[in-house]
Amino acid sequence: MNPTEATVKLTYDKVKDGMVSIKLRVCYQTERPRYHLPVKEGVIVSPDTYKRLIAYHQTRSGRTAEDIRSLYAQILPFIERAEKIIESLTPFSFARFESLFYAQNAISEKPEANDVLGALMASHAQMDKEGRIGNADAYRSAAQSLKRFVDSLSNAERAELMPTPAKKNAATNLLRFDHITPAFLHQYEAWMLRYGSVARKEGNAPTPASLTTVGIYLRQLRTVFNNAIDDKVIEKSVYPFSRKGYVIPTGRNVKKALRKNVIRDIMAYECEPATLEERSRDLWVLSYLSNGMNLTDICNLRWSNISFADQTITFVRKKTSRTQRGNPITVVASLFDETKAIIERWGNRDRLAGSYVFPFLNDQMDPRRKKRTISQLVKTTNKYMKLIAKELGVEVEIKTYEARHSFASAMLKAGADLVYIKDKLGQSSLKSTESYVVSLHDEDEQTMLRNSLL
Repeated sequence: MNPTEATVKLTYDKVKDGMVSIKLRVCYQTERPRYHLPVKEGVIVSPDTYKRLIAYHQTRSGRTAEDIRSLYAQILPFIERAEKIIESLTPFSFARFESLFYAQNAISEKPEANDVLGALMASHAQMDKEGRIGNADAYRSAAQSLKRFVDSLSNAERAELMPTPAKKNAATNLLRFDHITPAFLHQYEAWMLRYGSVARKEGNAPTPASLTTVGIYLRQLRTVFNNAIDDKVIEKSVYPFSRKGYVIPTGRNVKKALRKNVIRDIMAYECEPATLEERSRDLWVLSYLSNGMNLTDICNLRWSNISFADQTITFVRKKTSRTQRGNPITVVASLFDETKAIIERWGNRDRLAGSYVFPFLNDQMDPRRKKRTISQLVKTTNKYMKLIAKELGVEVEIKTYEARHSFASAMLKAGADLVYIKDKLGQSSLKSTESYVVSLHDEDEQTMLRNSLL
């Protein structure tokens, strides 16, 4: 098979009591997500049975025991279904694959009205079509996480949290909106904090998820719940997300601003020319000096955004370009000698107004490939900034986000008010700005107190 085409493999996740749950892994380019088999209770086997199943899948040996043959006969239709769907998709799309693979099951592109997982995946598919890859993946992850949680429930827990509907012929294995109660959400949160993060390496057990991840998934769930209320699928009176019911947790905002002396050391740090280390330092400095512009916006800069005559970089943040379409927030950053040197060093030679400033993206890339490219750039930049921090003897973490937080904190210390900082950051609310602004360091506070008392 062509290496650029998607492929299907058998894999598994560890579950309770040392057993494993058989999954399908779809590999396409750099992505390798796992999919549960659309069977009510999943396909749970012992590790030894799984090894024998894989051996039979690879060889189709006639000596295999009848129990393995029977198990394989149960799984084979899903493998063939996945392969057939992949062959039909040109070009391949994970969103479309999922919609088709789960078309007759709990997760589908056109779910029945009272289907929570289906609603999440429908939102995922719609966002994916619109090129909103980050949001699309958040909906998909929320659906997959909730499905894992439901699959983990014992019969007693399922009876308590997901009671069977009273009406005849109703699906008994469907996660419905009326199941999403404060009790369900509290138990889901507790499960997430123990098993919520899927193991990255095959065969490893799930690990605890952070409160930030819990919050992200449940905000997606809250959105589809609100949509279900608007569509008259569920009564507003049973809305579970409230102070009297369940409050979505907010991850702790770690203070990330760097001191000015550290920033000066980073800017003065000497790198071997034309290396990834130099590029990483330059991108970090460009971000800091350009109003904390994140790497997504740096990658999306066009030459039309830069005015050497006015000494400015003018852009609309990618993150808010959709939510503020009627009144887009334009950010104007100063063009310093340092940033001009960085642009000259790494920018494209083609300087037509519509061309990208930097060579990371091109117009032939689809939105998902652009996101993967930017994610890899962020990962590489953070890797080298960590090495630079070590060389400088800096113990605090230096990642791309520190550039944005440090810019906001520097503006505050220079005497700028929050409204000015908000505009410079390109944010739509003061609440968002407040989360970026870091308090003065302890010695700064001591100096202020000493000056006020003496």
